Amino acid sequence: IDGSHALFRAFHAIRHLRGPDGRPTNAVYGWTSILLKLLDEHQPDYIAACFDGSAKGFRKDIDPNYKANRAETPPELHEQWPIALRVTQELGITMLEDDRLEADDIIATLATTAQKAGVNVLVSSGDKDLMALVTDGGSSGAWVRQIDEKRGQTTTYDEAGVVERWGVAPQQIDDLLALMGDSVDNVPGVRGIGKKGAVKLLLEWGSFASIYENLDSVTSARTQQLLRD
Repeated sequence: IDGSHALFRAFHAIRHLRGPDGRPTNAVYGWTSILLKLLDEHQPDYIAACFDGSAKGFRKDIDPNYKANRAETPPELHEQWPIALRVTQELGITMLEDDRLEADDIIATLATTAQKAGVNVLVSSGDKDLMALVTDGGSSGAWVRQIDEKRGQTTTYDEAGVVERWGVAPQQIDDLLALMGDSVDNVPGVRGIGKKGAVKLLLEWGSFASIYENLDSVTSARTQQLLRD
């Protein structure tokens, strides 16, 4: 479970909910509902809720502008965070956090390790980055799928679902975002190339690295120049 993502989403989806003492409870209520639904519908053998670390993380060392567009955590959400963690603990759900990592990093580590060990994995998150983990089955035969719960509707992504949503296979998601950029994380990408252009390049060349290895052969002088710049 992408705990950080789910708590922020719950906070913004449910507004003006308070307890008898006046304290905000919207994020806690939404988070508890998410956890109970996951436990009830999937009855997992193993479950963990992962959270972003409190430090800036190693990505800030690579690019100081990473997530520079993000606003501070709203005080009303910050106030509810410890209560949400207590709810998680009382439900017997393991909580994982590392100061220098994001929840994504921990989820990716758990998912790939479990899948290689033959355990089927459901990743609960609305984060498109995590779709790179989706697989219909590796050498172990186990799969990784992503489920996105939004407005009461659950969307499940297998490999075909990722292709339908983004136009590329799961293993190309990272390259897609590198080309088109990601405004959510303040990653610029290649200026002048959007999703449609990025998908076209990846379908033709397969990967980000291959595009640059064959840059002189890329169709359209304009696209070549954008990639060089």
